[in-house]
Order: sequence, then structure tokens, then C-alpha cells
Amino acid sequence: MFQNKKEKPLAKAQQQQPTKAATLQKPQSSDLLGASGSGNDYLIFGAVLVFVVVIILHKFVFKKGDTTGSNKGDQHGTAGFASLNEIKELTEENLTAGDVKIGEVKDLGVLTKLVRLPLELSLKHTAVVGPTGAGKSRGYFLPNCHDAGRSSFVATDPKSELWDETAYNNLNAVRFAPTDPNRSAAFNFVAYCKEVDFAENVAAAIVTGSGGNATGDSKFWSDAEEELMTGILLHIANSDAPTPTHLYNLLTSGIKRIAETLKNSEIQAARALVASFMESDKKNKSGIIQGLSGKLRFLNNPAIRRFTSSKLKPFDFKRLREKPVQVYWCLEQDEVKKLETLSTIFFSIVVTQLLKQKSGKIPVNLFFDEFANVGKIKGFANHITLLRGQGVAVSAGLQSISQIESLYGSVDCRTILDNFNNKLLMAGIQGETGEEFSRLMGDYTYTENTESFSESGSWLNKTVTKSTGVAKHARRLMTADELRRLNKKKVILISTNLRPVKMKKLKFQMSWSSLLKKFPFLKQFQFFNQQIDKMPKMAFQCGQEIPAPEYQRIEPATAKKKSYDDI
Repeated sequence: MFQNKKEKPLAKAQQQQPTKAATLQKPQSSDLLGASGSGNDYLIFGAVLVFVVVIILHKFVFKKGDTTGSNKGDQHGTAGFASLNEIKELTEENLTAGDVKIGEVKDLGVLTKLVRLPLELSLKHTAVVGPTGAGKSRGYFLPNCHDAGRSSFVATDPKSELWDETAYNNLNAVRFAPTDPNRSAAFNFVAYCKEVDFAENVAAAIVTGSGGNATGDSKFWSDAEEELMTGILLHIANSDAPTPTHLYNLLTSGIKRIAETLKNSEIQAARALVASFMESDKKNKSGIIQGLSGKLRFLNNPAIRRFTSSKLKPFDFKRLREKPVQVYWCLEQDEVKKLETLSTIFFSIVVTQLLKQKSGKIPVNLFFDEFANVGKIKGFANHITLLRGQGVAVSAGLQSISQIESLYGSVDCRTILDNFNNKLLMAGIQGETGEEFSRLMGDYTYTENTESFSESGSWLNKTVTKSTGVAKHARRLMTADELRRLNKKKVILISTNLRPVKMKKLKFQMSWSSLLKKFPFLKQFQFFNQQIDKMPKMAFQCGQEIPAPEYQRIEPATAKKKSYDDI
């Protein structure tokens, strides 16, 4: 009995203290995942599992292009949307000078990546297509004007929205506002016209800036007007008062005064150009003068006379290639049509000067928010092919293809459209424009299983045979109707040899400038006053209008009336 009592505690002690050999035994796999496993084991296993799933998804799901349906087979086309892997060069994080932002994509469905056109692609020009209200300004022009950084640009600004929202972020911003000379730099377009080629371009902008190709009688009038206007511009530009006010004073001084002044001009080209005008009959001369006076009637506005005639030295747009300068052409909405000729003159001079600038490394963007409002720039179908070589990219906001055709005609329209190698499409595109881009996106091979039944034999002994097969058809990646009904938050990029890229549209957020303008009471808070102090101070003001010569009309001599004594 005594020995048995001693043995029980000893056995218990042996159970509680495992031997050295037992501690060295390899644990079973169930110990790692069972109740005896630690919390760290769960975390490690979960992290490994998530990593493996992500790799599999990226390799076999996200890497593949997307199509609307099946893409088995390729005899009818292989169109599809680009994958993240295909556009990885467009999603690099750092923006460089000349890049333009176009949208956002989700990486692995979680991480947001900015999509941008690097300089090499942006120089191939971009058409931003969408109807009014589609978001061209907030989805493209505002974000890119705000973050211009180390590049230059010239932008149309029909509501001064771009200026109000983005100028504070650009250290070298310059504002041209024809009807607001107290907050504008001066623009003397006559002072550029000392040479014949410049005078010809400005004359063409004045005469044919409203667009269309003149034919027949209309071509006679437009050619005659351009010739006379070129002569007048050359004469005035080389005078002591090279201003638009001087130009308009001479133009409205009457046929005889114009002829007399140009005939005695010191500029040989001006004398030569007036020769054919002098040979015209009085009716044609009167029609030419009236046509030119009507096109320049905006110079009757005192504010515009001050805007165009308060400075003799013209603004040098060539310097945009030498250092970052951001130029805004600001018009109120109701002024756009009235001042279309002045807008065409402005951008004709910009394009001509940039094409003449052979030096400089700063890339320049021409942001035409509503391209049609710029008017017809002489030779633009040719210029757009040359601007890329000068480091100048064009971004044009279009509502439809027909806008280009109405300005430049069908032949030049096709040339211009084909040189927009990047097309950014927004919701609401309709008609022929939708068909054009639907065709451009391409077809893919759509595969479907088919079944057919046939009957044979008499009605008493009828046999039904079932046949199955596979049919392959061509289908548009997106039909014109599907483009029209595109999600308003999405955009589609068609660029060079890339497959179409579907992505989220950019949305420009309210800037400090517009926030304080909308909610002025915020200025009483110190934090917002600090933001105001950080904004660059941009003070532009046109001087007073420079006096120009006044011309007296030369009245025609009156014929002496015959009296009865002379008979």
C-alpha cells in the first residue's frame, strides 16, 4: 500500500515534465492552424494567401484587355479596351513639362492612378470631344491649366473661368481681356505687321476669320479685301503711330483719302497692293471699303480701342518657348461671337510667331476650349502638321466634327482631324461624330452558339433533327448609341496605335481663388487670409489710348451747273 501511494505522484510528475526527446519532436501541421497556433501564424498565412490571389488576378484577369463580348477568334477583328499593363507608360506618377492629364484608372480595383499623355504623345495633338455640358472644361482644360508647372500655354477662356480658377497657381500668368482693359495686358495687332507675311496673315484673319471657303463672287470680294487690308496694315505698321485706331481712322476716311495715302506710302509693297484697288470701279471700291469697315467695327468700342492701341511694342509670344508663360484670352460669353474676328487675329499671330521661333526648350500647349470660337486661322491645316516639330501641342475642345468642317471645308477638316492623334471622348456624342469614333474604335469577333431544327418525313412519321453550331460575327467595340450613352463619369481615349482606354473622367476641384470668391465671408478667418497672401499678385492694366492721326475726307469736286447763258 505504501509503495503504491508513492508511485502515483511520481507518474503525475512524469506527465507534467516531458522528456527532452519529446520536446524535439516535429509538430504536426494541424498544430500550425489549429487552436494551439499563435495569432501571428494566422496573420502570416492570411498575408501570403492575399499576395497569391493578387498575383493571380493581376496575371490572368487585369492583364487582359476588355471587350463587350466574347473575343474568341480574330477573323472579324480583335478590338478591345486596353489593359493596365498596356498603358503603364501613361500611368507614371511624376508629371513632366508638356504632359497633359486625361483621366484616372483603378489598379487592382483599389489604387487610383493618374493617366496622362507624356510630351511625346501630347505633341501629336488632342481633340476633346463632347457636347455642351459634357465636362470638357472641368474634366480636361481646368486641371491642365492649373498644373501647367514648367510648361507654357495659351488658352481660350470664354467665361474667365480658367483665369479665376488657375492663374494664381501659375507664376507667369498673363491676361488678355479686350473689354476689360483695367485688368488686361495690351494687344496691338498692327505692330506685328511690319513684314508682308505677317500682314497677309492678319489680313486673312480679318477677312475670312468667320470660316468657310469663298467661291465665285464671294472669292472675288474676299481676295480684293485681303489685298487692300494687307497694303493698309503694311503702311500703318511702318508709320509713327502703328495702332489699330490709326488703321480704323484711315479705313473710314473715304475711298479717295485711302487711295491718296497708300499711293504716296513709303512702303513699296503697300503702293503695289493698292494698284489693283485703284483700277476697280467706284462701286467695287465702295463695296470693298464697306466690307472691311464692317469686319473691324469692334474698334468703335472705346474699351477695345484702348486694349489694342495703348502700347506700341507688341507682346512677344516667341518667349513662351524660352521660359514658362501662361497666357489667357478672356472673353465674356456674350462677347465671343461679336469679337470672333479679334480672336482669330490673336491666335493667328500666336501660331505664326511660335512657328517662327527656332530656339527654346519649353513645351507650349494651345488650349482651345471651344475650338470653333477661335475662328479660321489661315493655313491651319498645314500649321498643325508643323507645330509638333516646334514643341507646340494643340488641344481642341469640339462639340462635333461638323464644327471643323464649317470653318475649314471638308478637305482641310479631314487633314486637321487626322492630325489629332489623341481623341478624348465624353458622354453625349451624337450623329455622324458618334459613327466616326465608333468606326475608329474597331470591331471584334463575336462568337455565339446556334441551334436549328429541321423536320423530315410525313406527318404520320415525322422526324425532327437538331443541329448545333458556332457563328462568328463582327461587332463594333462600342456602337454609336453606346458611345452616346457612355457613363458621364467616364471618358474614352483613342490614341495612336493603342487600344481604346476607358477611364474615369478628371474632376477639377474648387480652388482657393474660387472658394473665396463664392464665399467672401471666409476672408475674415486667418487661415484663408494666409492662402490669399500665398497667391501671386498679378496686376495688368492697359495704358491710355495713343493718339492717332485724323484724316479729312477728300470730297469729290462738284460739276458746274450749266446756265441758260452757256447754251
